[in-house]
Amino acid sequence: MCVVSSLLQPKQYEAQITQEDGSEVTKTVNEAADLPVYANTQQKTPNGFRINGVKYTTVRTYKNNEFGDFVVYGAKGVRSPRYNCSPR
Repeated sequence: MCVVSSLLQPKQYEAQITQEDGSEVTKTVNEAADLPVYANTQQKTPNGFRINGVKYTTVRTYKNNEFGDFVVYGAKGVRSPRYNCSPR
């Protein structure tokens, strides 16, 4: 579960997903399914790291910090959110 604030509202939508060869395909993104996978496995899904319909670049991660959480720093333009994720 990712603990951010009441502003976290996972969405489901169609998005362009970049493939290994650089091409793009349209796929359904389900943030409510993808975020727990990232928190539990510490591996992003092929859809990437997305919150509230925005795709973020993972800038830094900390595994098993002093609280036992997985912390993700994401960047998108001028916004740089920090998310504490825990499989609890």
